[in-house]
Amino acid sequence: MTNSPVHFCTVAPDGPRFPLGNAGSILDSALAEGVAVPFSCKRGECGSCRAQVLEGNFERIAPPSEAAYQVADGELLMCQCRATTDLRLHYSHWRTPARPAARYAAKIVALDAVAPKR
Repeated sequence: MTNSPVHFCTVAPDGPRFPLGNAGSILDSALAEGVAVPFSCKRGECGSCRAQVLEGNFERIAPPSEAAYQVADGELLMCQCRATTDLRLHYSHWRTPARPAARYAAKIVALDAVAPKR
């Protein structure tokens, strides 16, 4: 069994660099690494995770649906694609936050139904 090479994604111009998992989408890899990237629906319909590809190659992992957001040449939806090489992406519609999101520990103490089960 051979190991697949690990690819990395860099957010341009000076954003973070993170490893890309072999099985999931580019978006899944970013979220797993705690990297702040734009996204909303994770189904390819909203276009929030649209990115311009500055360098690298990718492939679709989900066929486009009728409701899929249409990207321009040289763009991808991070929720619908996986990298086949290292990538360098740019978000013209979004800026990386100056500070990473704060993380808090939490403990669930109760789960109460707010409506009857159907």
